[in-house]
Amino acid sequence: SISMAHGLQNSTSCTLNSNRDCKNISFTNWTGTFDMNTVFLRIYGNIDFGSSLFTIINAGSWQMGGTTGVMNGQTIKTNGKVVSGTLSFGYTSGSTSVVLLDDVTCVQLQNQSPLGSTILPIFTGQTLYVLGNIITSSAGRSLHTTTPIKMIGTGSITTFSSNAELCCDIEINTAGTITFVGSIFTNQNFKLKHTSGTVITAGSTFTMGSNTTLDTNNTAMTFNTLTLNGTGTVLTLITDCRCNQ
Repeated sequence: SISMAHGLQNSTSCTLNSNRDCKNISFTNWTGTFDMNTVFLRIYGNIDFGSSLFTIINAGSWQMGGTTGVMNGQTIKTNGKVVSGTLSFGYTSGSTSVVLLDDVTCVQLQNQSPLGSTILPIFTGQTLYVLGNIITSSAGRSLHTTTPIKMIGTGSITTFSSNAELCCDIEINTAGTITFVGSIFTNQNFKLKHTSGTVITAGSTFTMGSNTTLDTNNTAMTFNTLTLNGTGTVLTLITDCRCNQ
């Protein structure tokens, strides 16, 4: 475990020179500069930003669980500070979701955890705000959550394949632009709400699995290709929905 205030009490800066692993990391009462050097910080325990008095530069990836960790109820607490760079989840086993103890804002959200394919929520708790992209990185890495995800910046949504789906609630509420990239797959009670912002769907295919809900703000956005995947798929439209095909 790393306590920045205790381990670096006389230091005003800390630089990662390569990918690093740690159990827990706490920035409580530390006011220095944390240089991530654009590398991976693999955290197998908890993240606590404390009073958020420190500065992050050259942001990399905050990788919860690395790609080998056990998910057993780890926590993330940011106290209003943005998780600069990528917040990713990479657990390979476990049965207790990561808990967001407060609202968390990250630049990019990426799921690398195969636990998503078992319909186990990767994280629960408070709201997750995304300033940039949402990505499922490879096959079998579906994004299951029980906490809402809100896109509030300019970015994109990308899913790797038909078994790396979005199985969560996403709201687009931004002054920026959100782009759907390639083939986007959803399943297991996915909900999409468009409140504000420009949505670019050109060239994309939006494929829906079971129990999908769309609230597109009375055709404020237009899907390019909208597809129902499989028999028994239930699509609920909260407002009028428009697509090219």
